[in-house]
Amino acid sequence: MTSEVMDEHLLRWFKEAVETMRVTKSFFATNHVDEIDGLPDSPDIKTLAAVLTQLGSLARSHGEGIVPVLVVPLGISEVLDPHPPELTGIAFGSEPPSFYLMEPRQFSRWSNREEYRSPYLAHPRGLLIEYVCGRSIQMREQGWEYDRMLFMRTTSDGISRFD
Repeated sequence: MTSEVMDEHLLRWFKEAVETMRVTKSFFATNHVDEIDGLPDSPDIKTLAAVLTQLGSLARSHGEGIVPVLVVPLGISEVLDPHPPELTGIAFGSEPPSFYLMEPRQFSRWSNREEYRSPYLAHPRGLLIEYVCGRSIQMREQGWEYDRMLFMRTTSDGISRFD
C-alpha cells in the first residue's frame, strides 16, 4: 500500500473519530490498529510511532485541542511491576495496540486506578513515551492482575510538551 493511500485512510479515520467525539460528546475516540483501514496488518512499533506522528500533525492542523495517543499493551503482571521494558524489542501483549484521540481535559480527570508510571528519558521523533502498570479499583477488588502498557503521545499536536 502506498503512503498516499495510507494517509487518506488515516485522515478519514481521524475525521470520523473527531465527528464521533462531537456527536457523542465524548472526551475520546479509539480503535485497535487492526480496525483502521490502510494500516499494515502487523505493524511494528516504529511504524506505529510514525503513524502517531502523522496523527499529531492532523491534530495540530485540526486546531480543536485533540491529542493523539498510542497505547501498546504489554501483557499482565501478578504484581505492580515498576520495571519499564527496553524500547528496543518491545513485544506486544495479547491485545493489539490502539490509537486514541483525546481532548486534553481527559488528562486532568480523576483516575480510579492504582498504578506505577515511568516516563522514558529518550524522546524519539518528538514522542512522549511512558510505561504504565496498573489496575482499576474494581480490578483490585476482584483480585485481578495489573495491566502493563506503553502510553505514547506526540509533541506535534501543539498541546503536549516536554516539561
